Amino acid sequence: MKRIKYTVLLLLMAGSICRAADYYVATTGSDSNPGTSAQPWLTIQHAANTAAAGDVVNVEAGTYTISSYLNLPNSGTSGSYVTFQCVTQWACTLQLASGLNTGIYINGSYVAFLNFEVIGASDGSNSTGIKCNTGDGCNVSGNKIHHIGTQTSCPLGAAIEPNNGSNQIINANYIYDVSPPRSAARCNHEQGIYASGVPGLNGKITNNVILECYQCYAIQFDGGQPSGWEVSNNTIANVGQGSPNNSGGGIYFNCANSGQTCDNMQFHNNTFMNVGGDSCITEATVAPGGTNGSQNSYANNLFSNCFGGNNFINGSLTNSVNANPLFVNYTGDQTGNYQVQTGSPAINAGTATAAPATDFDGNARSGGIWIGAYQSSGSTSTQPPAPPTGLQAVVN
Repeated sequence: MKRIKYTVLLLLMAGSICRAADYYVATTGSDSNPGTSAQPWLTIQHAANTAAAGDVVNVEAGTYTISSYLNLPNSGTSGSYVTFQCVTQWACTLQLASGLNTGIYINGSYVAFLNFEVIGASDGSNSTGIKCNTGDGCNVSGNKIHHIGTQTSCPLGAAIEPNNGSNQIINANYIYDVSPPRSAARCNHEQGIYASGVPGLNGKITNNVILECYQCYAIQFDGGQPSGWEVSNNTIANVGQGSPNNSGGGIYFNCANSGQTCDNMQFHNNTFMNVGGDSCITEATVAPGGTNGSQNSYANNLFSNCFGGNNFINGSLTNSVNANPLFVNYTGDQTGNYQVQTGSPAINAGTATAAPATDFDGNARSGGIWIGAYQSSGSTSTQPPAPPTGLQAVVN
């Protein structure tokens, strides 16, 4: 896979970015330092307490133990995000301590959290990896998140939880090993990406690869009045469980609040393979229940082996592809390669409507739009795709 420079498209989509200061964090630093490249800080929390609108916190490679939840309290603006980025994608390991419910709380508005690896404790006791807790404009992109909520009891949470606010961006994350194992008792409360509480308006869940979400939904909306979201070009495989637990599934969209209408939701160009539980896509109005509007769209999705089919209240599928996506190397877990082979039915079968401008690797989506997280063919190698390298926020 080619080496790329990722410009964090989704930050740029939010508006022009004003840069104020660069700070640095390293495992060899000290919080009494000035936070420069030559004299970095030691902890991300110290940087988070300092960083303001327009600042960029650059975290150097290494392992950072999160023993008490990491709180990102300060807000940016739509044109001046507070940005936290691992300088080398996935080389900054945030190891969550046992018993910690949530690893990272994003409590400010217009905060970007980019390119980290977040690993749950070995006992599976962490129910949520990253939570957008309050405010608008939360951007969680380019991260690898795994071993979340895998305890045998039934936790409540997700790898990523865009909980409140509008204009949330969840893009190009690699998520796997989430929720209690299928051998455990039925548990339907731990998800891959869980837009709960008050999901708000006009968010984007795009280009994510979600695997081994054992009893969970890969993506779930449940609460508030979500409208105007683009849920596009995600690759979802080996999620949910059919018999005996009938738990989880692919995408679950519940318009939950009585008296409200959820509309203009676009579920486009998503790939589903080996989905157990409820269905690949479920449109619901669980009590007390609102109303699913007439403009919700479910277009150009690819389905392969959906245990429960697809279920709708008002919506319907258009331009679906029912075929094996022909992944380069399907294993059902993180060791696979979820690019598609030459000749895949996903190639040029998508729609440009609600498609992100780039794919998981940062390749431009030009010409015919492909279904799924990737816009380029992989080889037939059995090696998993290498992580994108050199990801950074480009700001002026």
